[in-house]
Amino acid sequence: PGTARRFIYVDDLCEGILSVVRSHSMPGNVIYNLAGSELVSLSKVIMEAGKACGRDITFKELGSPASIRNPISHKFYQEFDFKPQVSLQEGFQACLQSLL
Repeated sequence: PGTARRFIYVDDLCEGILSVVRSHSMPGNVIYNLAGSELVSLSKVIMEAGKACGRDITFKELGSPASIRNPISHKFYQEFDFKPQVSLQEGFQACLQSLL
């Protein structure tokens, strides 16, 4: 499938961290993954960035080995009643708006 990650918008990341603080039940010595809910390929990121910028993007796959980072965050989502709210497209739009 190619290179992929579970991207999470910075505001969602901050909200996730704050959900732990608000829970008043700070777990000791427990490790959680906090990542986006969807595994997104690099080609999708490139295409969505192009759409957000109003540009047609073409790219050529070089057949490099895939690099997939796929941390599962379900445990965090359940224990802290959390779910990321900002989609990849919304995140791109928000980043572009901050530059204007």
